Amino acid sequence: MIQQKYWHIRSELSYVKEAIQRKKIKIGFLGGSITEQSAKHNYADLFTVQLKCDFPDVYVETQNLGIGATCSTLGCLLAKEVLNHELDLVVVEYAVNDDGMDAQLRMRAREGIIQIIQERMQADIVFVYTYKETMYPYYAKIKSTELPPSVADFEQLAQHYRINSCNVGQYAFDQMQAGLVRFEEWLPDNLHPTYRGSSLYASCLMMAMIDGITSEIPKNIMEQRSLTAHFGSLQTIPFEQMTLQGPWVVKSTHEKWIDKFLYTTSIQSTLIFEVEASVVMIGTLFGETMSDLYYSVNDSDEILLPRYHESWAGEQGWYREDVLYCGEHQHIRVTIRCQKNPERLGTTTIIPHIYYI
Repeated sequence: MIQQKYWHIRSELSYVKEAIQRKKIKIGFLGGSITEQSAKHNYADLFTVQLKCDFPDVYVETQNLGIGATCSTLGCLLAKEVLNHELDLVVVEYAVNDDGMDAQLRMRAREGIIQIIQERMQADIVFVYTYKETMYPYYAKIKSTELPPSVADFEQLAQHYRINSCNVGQYAFDQMQAGLVRFEEWLPDNLHPTYRGSSLYASCLMMAMIDGITSEIPKNIMEQRSLTAHFGSLQTIPFEQMTLQGPWVVKSTHEKWIDKFLYTTSIQSTLIFEVEASVVMIGTLFGETMSDLYYSVNDSDEILLPRYHESWAGEQGWYREDVLYCGEHQHIRVTIRCQKNPERLGTTTIIPHIYYI
């Protein structure tokens, strides 16, 4: 058995244990591209395969809500709107994508995920920390502090709520340091693992889960004091409550990330909404045929929504969320206007969600 420095067992995975005993387990995954199902070789897939190998009589069902280039803010929305309420285990992986995010914002979003899961279902939660190059100085012991800030913030919440965590990134890094895997085998593009790296991640997570199942540390059944003004009360704004100016249409779809969205191809289109909020966020699809969006809060000067375009995103792009307002809780009036970018081809706007706390 490897040294247990790669995971922390803070309570028994009692819901997982019960599910294995009844021979049927449902597992949910929240995270970014390292978790996303479309990769076909992610750690989530290989973890469930290892689970079947260790427990061949158990029926395994999964729901993978990993979306590339998204953060725990969107994870909070997915936990509330999409995540199956009958899960036995929820694996949360956002440490990498939250790395450049405002620390207070990511803590509020992460604690919101915890609160939503604990309120809506009887499921164990496990935090998984993967790897990006900014973490190198910490795992190579160049930095004096032990953990990267994004991971350390997760650990603060894990300690408070007695949630088990597994640092698969550090495990793979140490395997590389020991000469057991080359870096290019682990992360061929410097960030995303393929089969070799995902196998390392999955193996580490599986060992941590077995340790959690066999642990005799009871769950903390006492009500937990919140650490932040978390996003557990996040709400979406219904499209019919917005003032739509221009040829907007509400469409339904069978896309894996969304089921309904606002749609227009007119650069003259605007929308206006008003809420009482401390945070307002927008979810959009953004690709090479998408228009730019300008917004103003309480009639302030317009601001270009600073979305960046990745070549791999294609025409419609991927779902991403952006913060329009974060500050004092007050009455907020937001105006959003579409405009063509001269460097891109299209004028399409797709808005699946606008949400607030």
